[in-house]
Amino acid sequence: MSPDQEDTGLTIAGAARRLGVSENAVRQRIKRGSVTANKVDGVWRIPLVDHGDQEPDHQATMRSDQESDQEATTRPAVVSPEARSQLEAIRDEWLTPLVTRIEDLSRDLGRVGQERDQLRAEVERLRADHADAATRHDAPGREEPGDGGHERRPWWRRWLAGG
Repeated sequence: MSPDQEDTGLTIAGAARRLGVSENAVRQRIKRGSVTANKVDGVWRIPLVDHGDQEPDHQATMRSDQESDQEATTRPAVVSPEARSQLEAIRDEWLTPLVTRIEDLSRDLGRVGQERDQLRAEVERLRADHADAATRHDAPGREEPGDGGHERRPWWRRWLAGG
């Protein structure tokens, strides 16, 4: 029996050397629960389970974990039922209403933008009409109907002023 392997199992360093992975990888697998380990006198020990000519369970698990780490970007994460329940509650109570509100605000923003564009076009049309009316009013020899050429105010101003 080697110094890394006592009757209580392999140390983290021994398991890492045996499997060809880093000690950190072994610690992460212990933390995730994919490798069973026990703390004995403040040192993590990984028990060995020998199945004859098969490789030990932890070794197979750690190798499959190592392979799955490379595929982790393509596979969805494994989530416990409790965590899934919490994530669904967050989705239902917070994210869904937030997304709905953002969609509503986006539609409102589009509508307000269209109204703004219509009002700008209306303002430009009114400015053009006003400039055209001022040009016609100020034209030499042009008189307003009924003013006898004496007043140069628009008819509506005279009407508002009472005469």
